Amino acid sequence: MKSNSKKLAKKNEHIVKSMISDFNYNVINQKEIIELLYSVRKVYGFTNYRLVDFIEYIEDICNVEEVSSVNERMSVIPLYAKPKADIYDLAAASSRSSYFSFYTAITIHGLTLQLPKHIYMTNERNSYIKYDNTLKQEAIDTAFNKKPRQTTNIRTIQNYKLHLINGQSNNRLGVVPFRNCYFVTDVERTILDSVARPFYSGGVTQVLEAIINAKNVIDVDKLVYYYNQMHYIYPYHQALGFYLEKAGYENKHLFLFLK
Repeated sequence: MKSNSKKLAKKNEHIVKSMISDFNYNVINQKEIIELLYSVRKVYGFTNYRLVDFIEYIEDICNVEEVSSVNERMSVIPLYAKPKADIYDLAAASSRSSYFSFYTAITIHGLTLQLPKHIYMTNERNSYIKYDNTLKQEAIDTAFNKKPRQTTNIRTIQNYKLHLINGQSNNRLGVVPFRNCYFVTDVERTILDSVARPFYSGGVTQVLEAIINAKNVIDVDKLVYYYNQMHYIYPYHQALGFYLEKAGYENKHLFLFLK
């Protein structure tokens, strides 16, 4: 770069620093880094910056660290983390439309003492796919005897596995803000999701532990409302009632699910 451009860049360094510090998230993804570059190019001294120049600059001046996200095809997707970024920031940067769910939601809500190395995020489909919910017992038995389908969209970030799950559209029922800029399923939705798909929540033992630990915070009426809104094909209410019974919930709560 020319000497004059370097001087201008030094003079306007504070502008770029502010752009990075004021950015909504603690981690910048590929799409966002390019959008930031377009904005930075409007600042005198940075008009000729290439992407590689910009990344090198923010790593040096703003203490931004490049972190690799590796997908199932072993393709490396770079993320750009500010100093205070953690795994939740890194995971959320991988899918802005997704929300934290299953075992990760259990962890966020403090319903487990475990420190899982697997992060789960759900991205709802745009529209609800209606299925025939008049199943015969034989079909139910067959379905439950099969190995459950699990997402193959898994990324490795640092020493964590990020599972990106495509979910049925439920109009983000029970999805609440987390850290002001992210989202997570609330306790009731988390319990329902975990009962239906325990393999995303550490297994049945961990699901039971979460339900036991949720005893003083869960709203059972809300749980019933969510269940009715989610139009499950399979009779998960029976499994839910079983968990509630094992967790020592009152009989007045059990009859709603053991019918």
